[in-house]
Amino acid sequence: MLGIQQADTSEPETPDEPRRRPPSTLVDLLAIASVFALVASLFVDRVLDLDGPSTCWWRHLVHRDCLGCGLTHAFVEMRTLGVAAATAWHPLGVAVWASAVVLATWFGLEKALARRLRPHWWMRGLTLWGRVLGAALLVIGVLRLFGPVSPP
Repeated sequence: MLGIQQADTSEPETPDEPRRRPPSTLVDLLAIASVFALVASLFVDRVLDLDGPSTCWWRHLVHRDCLGCGLTHAFVEMRTLGVAAATAWHPLGVAVWASAVVLATWFGLEKALARRLRPHWWMRGLTLWGRVLGAALLVIGVLRLFGPVSPP
């Protein structure tokens, strides 16, 4: 039986069959960052003095708020579901926090079930939501860049 190879009995791939796309590492990285941000929001106010001077390097360099200024405070406020306070810190604080919760939950489910849960509609929706949220963050960044000067 040495040297005898079995014939390949699998059917050739037809053009009608959809090809499986490789898992998106960007989604995995965003999900891991979401888990980290949510866990960090539980402890950041105990480690850093959030009422003290800003830790944002952009704010110290150009004396203006960056597009993410206020997101840390918003995440801390959302620990107790303080939607109004989170929105006061950053207009998109609640949307970014909710996105982080959804991504972290989805990532946790995937790891718990040891399989990918990424249907086509999920990836399209995630891409669309990411583009909308990214565009909104850029608009806020531009408005803050040309807005009034913030104290350091």
